[in-house]
Amino acid sequence: MDIDMLLREMPLETTEKEKNMTGKVKAWLMEMEEDAVDMTRDEFIAKYGEYQTDVWDRVNEVDADSYIQIKRGMDCFTVRGL
Repeated sequence: MDIDMLLREMPLETTEKEKNMTGKVKAWLMEMEEDAVDMTRDEFIAKYGEYQTDVWDRVNEVDADSYIQIKRGMDCFTVRGL
């Protein structure tokens, strides 16, 4: 099946079920972002799992190098939530 045929077979309108699922995903993401403001990284991981740490890091403006330094005990900078 080529891409043009596949695109012709795709529905143009979003179904009610798809809209409902999208709304639930958005609500879940907003909840995680709100929690990331008030939780430590470890609390966030306990609630949402290791896979979602990118949300906490983005909200708290932590890049991978900074997190490694934090875990090694370097205190030359401050990160919210830790």
